[in-house]
Amino acid sequence: MKKGNLYKYAAPYLLNNPYPGVEKYTHYEMDRLGMLPLVNIKPLIPKLGPVINDVSSFKYPITVSGCKVNPNSRSVFITVISATENFLKREIIRKTWKNHVPVVVKKGLLSMARFVFVLGKTNDSLLQSKIRGESMVHGDILQIEILDFYRSLSFKMAGLLNCMNTNCPKIGFLLKEVDDDIYVNIYNLAKIVESYHKSGNFSIFGRSPNSGFPSHHYNNFGPNPVNMK
Repeated sequence: MKKGNLYKYAAPYLLNNPYPGVEKYTHYEMDRLGMLPLVNIKPLIPKLGPVINDVSSFKYPITVSGCKVNPNSRSVFITVISATENFLKREIIRKTWKNHVPVVVKKGLLSMARFVFVLGKTNDSLLQSKIRGESMVHGDILQIEILDFYRSLSFKMAGLLNCMNTNCPKIGFLLKEVDDDIYVNIYNLAKIVESYHKSGNFSIFGRSPNSGFPSHHYNNFGPNPVNMK
């Protein structure tokens, strides 16, 4: 069955019906998203069906250039998750807090900083043409060939990480999960990078709503909450 046919055939039957099972859903999602199964990779649980998280199969209609960076430098890759049609929100960011990114680099607070908006794809040819024009003007668009729906957010993140692994594997820090309606204090970001880039530990900084702490720092991906306020 050609790609997309299974999706069109199954969608009316799956809508508002009991969950059909993991394996059927896996095949359904593979067809809907045009994803390829990993070759010679066995699933942890056989009944879950083929492994489909082959992020290297993602395509990028619009991409950004690679990073030349010293792995020991204070470098950061800043990503803003944006919807395809949010032109105004992206422009507001460019005119506000994005302007501080080259400033902190010039001041030596960061060695290098890359900034991109992460978008999914659209089937609207006029909208896609406008996005390409926006990219030509600003050079800060990374578009992943996954339809831009909220439920596709995890795939957009996988596509982002795959692109970074290919183009910027030596980057020191990644700032992600920032939406296009959020203001980022670049100077505070530079302080965090400065404080932890020499530690040599894999770390995650984030927020847990049920922790009782304003934010978390996870050393070596293990829970070690500290107050970062």
